[in-house]
Amino acid sequence: CRDLMEGAVFEDYQGYAHLAYYSDQFFSTDRWALVGEAGAFLDPFYSPGSDFITTANEFVTSMILSDADGDAAGLAEKAEAYNAYYRFKYETTLRLYAKLYPMFGCFEVFRLKYLLDFNNYYNLVVWPFMADKLTDVGWIKDELKGSDVVLRTQSTMADHFVKMAETLRAEGR
Repeated sequence: CRDLMEGAVFEDYQGYAHLAYYSDQFFSTDRWALVGEAGAFLDPFYSPGSDFITTANEFVTSMILSDADGDAAGLAEKAEAYNAYYRFKYETTLRLYAKLYPMFGCFEVFRLKYLLDFNNYYNLVVWPFMADKLTDVGWIKDELKGSDVVLRTQSTMADHFVKMAETLRAEGR
């Protein structure tokens, strides 16, 4: 493919920038919630929307159960924790994409990024659900204690991937 594309001029066709968005609040003790793309949208290529819908629906179900039990304190605690965790999940997922589309054409870097994506997906998305931790407020609070380190690490990795791709591109590799 590289030989066939040599000398080609690449053009964006109907490209859209800045598609990602999020709400300031996703879940409320006033019996409303934003699920699906109403609350957050990240990326059409990776399409994590189903993961976010699943997480939001798990949170909403847990909140409905607390409300039905008359547990106002538990409902309030869940709303606070779930809002913080959903925002954290948004930020961690965003860092898997932000600035990184230009390196998709670089196999040497993308194969490394794929491993990081795989790790992030199974550790931050799949495992909490499979381990029945996703709606556990205590677990969420513990996870959020390390959120700054996780976000900083993901940003640093993204910066390294961009730099590696730029270096290889400049070397013609």
